Amino acid sequence: MKFTALDSYFAFSVEQWSHSTPSEAYGLFYIGDVLPDFSAFSEENFPLHCQFEIDYTSSGWCSLRAAFKVIQKTIASELWSFLNQCSPEALSPALDLIACLSCDLRDDFYNYIDQFLPDIFRIILENYQNADILQSSFNCLAHIVYFLHKPMLLDVENTIKLFTPLLMNKTKHIPHFAAECLAFVLRKVSDRLMLLFHVWRAFEERLDLMGILLREVMCGSNGKLHSIAYELLPLTLDIVCEFDTNSFHTRASNIAQAGVRKGLHNILKRCPVSDTSVHVQYAEEKNKFLTKLPAILKVALSSLCAEFIDTDEIRYIIKLVTKRFEFMKEKFKKDCFENMVSILACLLDSIKRDKFANLEDCYGQVSWTIFLVEVYISRIYLDRFIFLNDVLSVWLF
Repeated sequence: MKFTALDSYFAFSVEQWSHSTPSEAYGLFYIGDVLPDFSAFSEENFPLHCQFEIDYTSSGWCSLRAAFKVIQKTIASELWSFLNQCSPEALSPALDLIACLSCDLRDDFYNYIDQFLPDIFRIILENYQNADILQSSFNCLAHIVYFLHKPMLLDVENTIKLFTPLLMNKTKHIPHFAAECLAFVLRKVSDRLMLLFHVWRAFEERLDLMGILLREVMCGSNGKLHSIAYELLPLTLDIVCEFDTNSFHTRASNIAQAGVRKGLHNILKRCPVSDTSVHVQYAEEKNKFLTKLPAILKVALSSLCAEFIDTDEIRYIIKLVTKRFEFMKEKFKKDCFENMVSILACLLDSIKRDKFANLEDCYGQVSWTIFLVEVYISRIYLDRFIFLNDVLSVWLF
């Protein structure tokens, strides 16, 4: 019996690999020997009284996706055993089968993600110099993230933590790809402020990892910023300047259950327990987060400007930052002022020399701002903010 992708991606993949791969590569995976005849496989492994709904496609072929939902535990178990026992030559077929199974099962495959992801990560880290295995591993990981992003959103922080071994790798391409996968999920977090908070809670002390991840979230294609950056950057800069953090307080009840599964979340919502300790813990975490945010932003923006975006986008970021100084004239805060200037200085240091010619207007603004903060920090005019206010007025207008 010939299968197509319309019947089942998994069955189609097994059939394709069975015809193109030496038999010894599949010696450990008995499913590969019987799946070309799916009826024989189902009769051998499942009781005849096991009933499941069968759909039919327009071509008349029997769709196997409903069947796989019934026998998924057995298939997942056999596939996981095969992945851990197969030779390096059979890793590509195994990874392709995992990708296809995730495509067939969709959200149901999330039940096995804690089982498969650590082994996929291990394969990536052990074979970082093998281009073929890396390509198969990245392809498998991309499929899993694409088809499981909805359940991953219900447990964002733990999802981020799962990818930590890849993000910490010393090579350049492995952390970059891991960040791309997570960015695909994080961009779908509708509350942009919670996006930042999830990333911080997942890593907390690893500013470099937070910077890598936020950089990838904001990075678009062809040297442009992603559309989410036009929401995330103004919001983040406003938080650094302490313009509006009141909305942050309204999210405490959501944050308290950010890491639990959906079903448990619904149960907890009905439990009549006091949330006093939750609010206290949240207040402490919020203060830590706000303290670290300027440093996180510097890492993300400096990396963006150094390698990933063109001069037009760099100009946009610089103007976005300098505009905040105009707003700060109405409500000046020393710490906020210094944080914003340090962000500007970091941007200046990260810009490559070949881009300076197209950024002369912004370069002058950044240099002048750095001079102002040096004067300010030296405390020559510490008690005479009116001087800084006058100078900033001339500069900005």
